[in-house]
Amino acid sequence: MSAVVAFFGLVGLIALAGGDIRPTDTESLRICNMIRTDSSGRVIGGITPPEIPRKIYEGLQPAEYDRIQAPALGIFNKITPQYRLPYYWYLDPARQEEFNRSIESLAKWIEGAIQRFRPGVKNSRVIELHNTCHYVFIVDEALVVREMRKFLLEE
Repeated sequence: MSAVVAFFGLVGLIALAGGDIRPTDTESLRICNMIRTDSSGRVIGGITPPEIPRKIYEGLQPAEYDRIQAPALGIFNKITPQYRLPYYWYLDPARQEEFNRSIESLAKWIEGAIQRFRPGVKNSRVIELHNTCHYVFIVDEALVVREMRKFLLEE
């Protein structure tokens, strides 16, 4: 779990790297309200205080999937060790190496989460999206809506 926490800490650093990196999907950032920018659009900081993610991770408990009785749709972003955030190429070599180490642990953790969900929720449908972003529900809305409709209509 500490590798996962370290990864998300690194993601925060990446967002601030250079301060002038702009995401390609500004609408997603506006909706998600993750960063503060100055009047020119330069990233000047995050919205969430740094202690909040740590407290969330400290409180995580294993899911009790066997208690879920209703049909469930799980949409997962299955990242691989080859996954790179848009900001990766702006990192210096040391930060890229740190990212590479962290992403391997995160990919294994996500794979484990999918493997626990699939057999744990008896009436489940699992959709694995590969190397997309955390906000797949926003940036790939059509795909998500299509999968939700198929699930709800039992297709």
